[in-house]
Amino acid sequence: MSQQQDTTLRNRGKGSSSTPSKASSVASSTVSDVAKNVSKSAKKAKKNAKTAVAAQKAAEDNRMDFIDAVRGFAILAMVVVNYQTGPAVFKFLGHAEWMGVTYADYVFPILLFTMGVSIALSYRPSSSKSSPFWIIFRGIKLFALGAAVHLLYTPGVLEGNPQWEQFRIFGVLQRMAIVYTISALSYAFSQSVGNLIISGFLPLFAWHYLTYNYPLPANSAPAGSTPCPPGAQSKLQPPHCTAQSYFDRLLLGGTSHLHNNGTYDPEGTLSTLPALAAVWAGVCTGSALVHARTLGKSDLQYFLGSFLIVGHIISRAGHAFGAKGGMTFDEFPFLFDEKTTFYQPYSKKLYTPTFLLATTGAALILTALISLTSKSVSGWNTPLHAALRTVGRNPLAIYILSELAAAALKHVRGAYPVPLAPAIGAGWSTTTAVDASLWDVAYQWVDAAVQAGGELVPALKGWKRAPWVGLVWGLTWAFGVFVPVAKVLESVGLFLRM
Repeated sequence: MSQQQDTTLRNRGKGSSSTPSKASSVASSTVSDVAKNVSKSAKKAKKNAKTAVAAQKAAEDNRMDFIDAVRGFAILAMVVVNYQTGPAVFKFLGHAEWMGVTYADYVFPILLFTMGVSIALSYRPSSSKSSPFWIIFRGIKLFALGAAVHLLYTPGVLEGNPQWEQFRIFGVLQRMAIVYTISALSYAFSQSVGNLIISGFLPLFAWHYLTYNYPLPANSAPAGSTPCPPGAQSKLQPPHCTAQSYFDRLLLGGTSHLHNNGTYDPEGTLSTLPALAAVWAGVCTGSALVHARTLGKSDLQYFLGSFLIVGHIISRAGHAFGAKGGMTFDEFPFLFDEKTTFYQPYSKKLYTPTFLLATTGAALILTALISLTSKSVSGWNTPLHAALRTVGRNPLAIYILSELAAAALKHVRGAYPVPLAPAIGAGWSTTTAVDASLWDVAYQWVDAAVQAGGELVPALKGWKRAPWVGLVWGLTWAFGVFVPVAKVLESVGLFLRM
């Protein structure tokens, strides 16, 4: 064989040996590309599934957006009530002193009820925000915010010389922090019917025992108070002789840390127990709404309409037991002794069970009325509903801003122009108020505007305008200031939820 032929054969051999190697490389590349495509497709399918689940949850939550409106109603009503000022206010906008109930007393329980509803509606077992750690952290944050708000009202703080011995420990946000933490942890632990029942009634049993049966010291009245009459301890009145007063002073460090340095705190220790039951009533309602998310529109309307009936029954039960004389059960001798009477007066300060029943029933009725006229249920979308939803999505921010605004306006003092009696058709005449707070000055301008409006209506001459001024003042702040503020906060995506 010639040298040339031998070289050709060797080259052919090399070529034939490289062919399988190239084929193997091509096959490996193809398999790798297929695997990558499969992986991409799987990731895309997983992402689409998550998006679909999120969209479904969002759609279900949107059907329950009326809860935001109920919460917004409670926050704005709280602003109107808290901003009442002047020489006289309508009785229904002021809180009952000790016993009895007014419409203003219904506001905070409704807010607690909506908190319970939100606990159930927002619970997601797989979400970190439903974990015990997050719940406890949120409760601590809420309590700290409440304490920070109270700092503004502690004597000497704004002047740089705080009197810590007069710092109020408990309050609205602090109570909400306590009842939220306990209720949310209990609901995260178990959503069973048994847990719902036990968690609702246990606080009431504890309140009843401590209020009526706990052996208080012989002289439990605070120093400087009228001595308690025999047998008055551990009952409902007088206020300074009750278990509520005793435990508030014992656990909160004396009267100086209570509301207005009184003998009890309206958001104190024992009354927090029935407040916990109020939240739990909301949790039960929220649990029912969780199962109602998938109902058709007409079925959902019937379901929410049933809240009217249930709410009316619960509210009437509270009124029946809280009415003077109570209810006599002598027609049921097999259950009760002859002429057995159950009676317990209304008291927001004590948060008596009759007050709990009446306010829980009212909360259910309000929820039904707002939900049945809401966009998600009936298709209506009035400006009022929109305003309530906007405030209800940012309740904590609006509440804190309302407290900050009131504290700031009352603190800033100076010489400001204030109106005199307005002369119709001749413009406004003013004078200068010396060392007046901005709060008082602004109120006087509203007073002058209401007076001018009354002068234009002959039928209103001689009317008692002071209560109307307080109402207009509160409504102006609620809808003229805080609703626009809530819309601005929503537009920039700033939320501070409870």
